[in-house]
Amino acid sequence: MKTSLCFLTAILSICATAPRSIAAKPANPAKAAQAAVLAATQFDGTITAISDTSVIVKGATGEKTFAIHQGTVFGQGAKKKLADFKAGDHVLVSFSTAAGQFKAENIRKVSKKPKAAK
Repeated sequence: MKTSLCFLTAILSICATAPRSIAAKPANPAKAAQAAVLAATQFDGTITAISDTSVIVKGATGEKTFAIHQGTVFGQGAKKKLADFKAGDHVLVSFSTAAGQFKAENIRKVSKKPKAAK
């Protein structure tokens, strides 16, 4: 009887803890939301036109116009100036959205992604 009770207790404790060890950890919704915001606030493409007040970039999903403001940073670590950019340059634009307008926060040159081998 004592052996049966110990055996039953051992089986119950294994069954009680098994679902916890097998279950997947829940996704962190805050990190997922942050990644979605980051992806939505960067645009990769080629400059088609640039002026003192705006830059137009054509990417895989279309064309966007970004307002250039006093706080816009050019290059990594603000090492470049607006004059260093021209039509045809491949860039990554980090931007914010305010009142339906895309506001360039950082514009930096990036190398084009290599095409996949056929």
